[in-house]
Amino acid sequence: MIFFAVFNEVVTMFNIKKVIGCASLVFASVMPAHALVLDSFDYTTSLSVNGVGDVDSQFLAGVTNTIPAGDVIYTLRMTADNNGSPNGIASADSVMADGKLFFSQASQTTASLELDYSDADAGTALDITDAGGSTSFYFDIDFADIGFQAVVTVTTLTGIAQAVFNVASTVSNETLFLSFDSFSNLVGVADFTQVVGINALITNNASGDFTLSEVGTVPEPSTLAVLGLGLLGLGLRSRKKSA
Repeated sequence: MIFFAVFNEVVTMFNIKKVIGCASLVFASVMPAHALVLDSFDYTTSLSVNGVGDVDSQFLAGVTNTIPAGDVIYTLRMTADNNGSPNGIASADSVMADGKLFFSQASQTTASLELDYSDADAGTALDITDAGGSTSFYFDIDFADIGFQAVVTVTTLTGIAQAVFNVASTVSNETLFLSFDSFSNLVGVADFTQVVGINALITNNASGDFTLSEVGTVPEPSTLAVLGLGLLGLGLRSRKKSA
């Protein structure tokens, strides 16, 4: 069995859509918003499982921005339930609707939700670095009560890479990040400018619930902050000279 290092450097930021929309005039006028939206969950489907071994899967064709004309398969699995407990009710549900991905599971149950994005046109690849502007995945999280984990696997024309994204505690209206640098190559050398598939396996070890509103790629938050401060400094310096 291969074990992968967990990427623990999780950075909190305002919702990325709010950041882009509310950026200062000086910053926005010179810095393009290198946010590549991979999935905004603007479609409707639902999954439900009720016991160990139960699997519910839904294939949606050409509905995502992840890969050109991208397809996605959602798969919900129950791996442990609480039916041995008095009055135990084993269930897990996931709904994609109104621009949100909802996930919930009953107490003492364990389930996984797999999101598998692929290229509908074989051989067509996507540059998720957005021509070098993006260096990190972002996850807009509306709510997570006890956290969750996602194993993210990126398949490219040159190789396959994987990283683990951890949300360790309660989260409310935050954007968290997973750096491209945290990925380890499994096969060949993955080139994030030639992506043909992305897989995210999301797991909870308890009765965790969460809601995602968007995922995509952006520059590292530290890069944005440094550039923003630099532009602010230039503005203040120019203003001082003209005074």
